[in-house]
Amino acid sequence: SKSSVPSTEEITIGTSPTPLLSVTPDTLHFGSSIDTLSFQITNNGGGTLTWSAAENPEEPWIQSVLPASGTGDAAVEVIVDRGALTSPNDSGSIAVTSNGGDTTVVLTISDEVTLPSHWDMTANTGNNATVVLPLSANPTVVGSPMTSGHYVGVFTPAGICCGHGEWKETNLSITVWGDDSQTAGTDGFIAGETLQYRAYFPDTDTEYNTVDVAYSMGDGTYTVNDFMVLSSFDALLYAQITLDLTQGWNMFSVNVEPSPADLDSIMDPIKDDLVIIKDNAGHTFIPEYGINTIGSLDYRSGYQAYLSAAAELAVTGQDIDPQTPISCPSGWGMISFLPSEPMDADSALESIEEHLIIAKNNAGQTYIPEYGINNIGQLQPGQGYQIYTDAPDILIYPADGLPKPILEKTVLTGSGQRMRKPNTVHFHFRENTGENATVIIPVNIAPSFSDGSPLENGDEIGIFSNDTLCCGAVIWQGVNAAMTVWGDDSQTDTTDGFQDGDSLRFRAWKLSENIEYAAAVEFQSGSPAVYHTNGISILTQFTVDLTTDIGRKQFGESVDHFELRQNYPNPFNPETRISYELPCQSDVSITVFSADGRFIRTLIDENKPAGRYSVMWDATDQRGNRVSAGIYLTVMRAGDLVRVRKIAFLK
Repeated sequence: SKSSVPSTEEITIGTSPTPLLSVTPDTLHFGSSIDTLSFQITNNGGGTLTWSAAENPEEPWIQSVLPASGTGDAAVEVIVDRGALTSPNDSGSIAVTSNGGDTTVVLTISDEVTLPSHWDMTANTGNNATVVLPLSANPTVVGSPMTSGHYVGVFTPAGICCGHGEWKETNLSITVWGDDSQTAGTDGFIAGETLQYRAYFPDTDTEYNTVDVAYSMGDGTYTVNDFMVLSSFDALLYAQITLDLTQGWNMFSVNVEPSPADLDSIMDPIKDDLVIIKDNAGHTFIPEYGINTIGSLDYRSGYQAYLSAAAELAVTGQDIDPQTPISCPSGWGMISFLPSEPMDADSALESIEEHLIIAKNNAGQTYIPEYGINNIGQLQPGQGYQIYTDAPDILIYPADGLPKPILEKTVLTGSGQRMRKPNTVHFHFRENTGENATVIIPVNIAPSFSDGSPLENGDEIGIFSNDTLCCGAVIWQGVNAAMTVWGDDSQTDTTDGFQDGDSLRFRAWKLSENIEYAAAVEFQSGSPAVYHTNGISILTQFTVDLTTDIGRKQFGESVDHFELRQNYPNPFNPETRISYELPCQSDVSITVFSADGRFIRTLIDENKPAGRYSVMWDATDQRGNRVSAGIYLTVMRAGDLVRVRKIAFLK
């Protein structure tokens, strides 16, 4: 007999093909107005797919899920009741289980939307055009497909909204209103104006204010009764940060990705006032000579800039992730601050704390974690920061407390930080010279006078490059102190700070005696005893020599006559110190008057022995009330002698 060859059907008898569940889409966005959406169940395997769909967990606003079960391919419709929402935004899920696998469909929903006030529009102006955004245009938001619940607005070049509609992942038609000729103001498009677009997502209250579009019909200019069809729609989130740069040196950064990014374009508005920009590698941008070895502005880096006059600079670009990693090589670096809101230095720099030796801002204030020193306080948007690490590390700013992106960020990189006056009373010096070093005075070395008594809170420590030039000072407060030591400003004709290699010379001012003395110090092994830019010196001993009495030499005379000295600081806020000298025991009074002669307050009225003294005035009158800003007179009377000084109180 003939042999029999089995057919394909006969070979597969007894085999059980496996079903494979597929659900698309896996997220349904109902936004603020959509009530019904559906997802598709498909069997991508073999055999028979048996499935069920149910809320998990149950939500009062999910009205129905139909069909709730079935076999094979099917479309499942989800209907919601927005009136049952108990919060402005909510989310839920549908659990789909089957013999071919399980999955979850995520639902998001929001209450009826309130668009931003600048999206308000005037309808029925008497003329309009139509714009269609078809599904085939595949609109995107920051590179991802635009989902249901986004709004598309059409704006004039002046920023007037003239029409909007909600994207529901189907063809969208928007009526674009023209200007009403019967009204006095402009309330719509004028013929020939270019249509501009924005996108808005209510769930996150985010507006995407830059949209790139192309047309398959129409040219994007307004004409009455025109019909335009978009072929592409790409929404981006752009932001603007405004830097308030002061005359002199600034350290700055930006927390947007600039567009364009080249320094020539970014700095063009302030090029007449900008002398130089430097990055951490020593590359420069010098507009007067057409030099640009930096190239483009990197939002992860900090920069130094010198301006001949104060200037305001707006930098526009795409919002960036505040948690973008910043590479910190070993040694000195200059970093940016990416969050939109200030953040305590210890929290902001926590990710590199293990290797961080010091961080400095433009004002020379420091954060030194090993010694628990934080003179910086909070890191600020727009500021750049110098850091020194003993090993490479990655800086990532923490996410906790970060706000949602904003479209307008105004910060002060200059007057808000660098113009802060020294808080010392006796020692005067120039700040923000563009270069500095740091001297650390640990509390455990117990700074003292040569008679063995300790420095008291309020005594001051100053550092000098020669016999007369003070280049930094701090008030001793009985805790670890970090003194900023200012170097010479290369952009000035005078010597206003340390030159590289100058010896570090110390003095102390004793508050209780109002006398300045020389001080002897010792340095930790390996710490420089001379000035180097960005040097870090740590003291192991600080002793004030009470035999030197530099204070008398400083005034050029012994106390042999009555004197009322100019207050410091002046102008002042909130308080100022008024110093005076008596050559012999005498009755003395110091009184404050307004510029027109009205009595304000008596600061001192008593008999005192010969010596140097000082008294504080906190800008209050005899009753303790705060006085108004303005010019005041301090009058000292001692015997028949009268001395008068003008002082200025600022608010």
